[in-house]
Amino acid sequence: MITIHIIYDANGEFFGFRSCGHAGYSKRGKDIVCAAVSAMSLNLINSTLELTSQSLIYELSEKDGLLRMKYEEPVLDDAKLLFNAFLIGLQETEKEYGSEYIKIVYVKKLSDHNYKIIDHQEV
Repeated sequence: MITIHIIYDANGEFFGFRSCGHAGYSKRGKDIVCAAVSAMSLNLINSTLELTSQSLIYELSEKDGLLRMKYEEPVLDDAKLLFNAFLIGLQETEKEYGSEYIKIVYVKKLSDHNYKIIDHQEV
């Protein structure tokens, strides 16, 4: 399963995500759920870098199925728009294929080492 942590700050502002794992929907090279999540994630990063002046940091490990991305503050409005499009795509993929293949977890950062899993409606 791919688990995607959508991370918000204490004020409810999005500032990053972490995606890890492999969907297991189909065999390697044929897994459309993995392909969709990878494409959406990389498109978010590339679009943000190409179309906005937003600074960000990211880390990718194909072997581990890990991708982390964090915006530098402040998060600009155009970067927020791209993120919201990314999130809609993830949510639709989760609805279509099910949480046994992709699971979105919403997390609020309370302090440097203190995080809380939240319902998406709490944001």
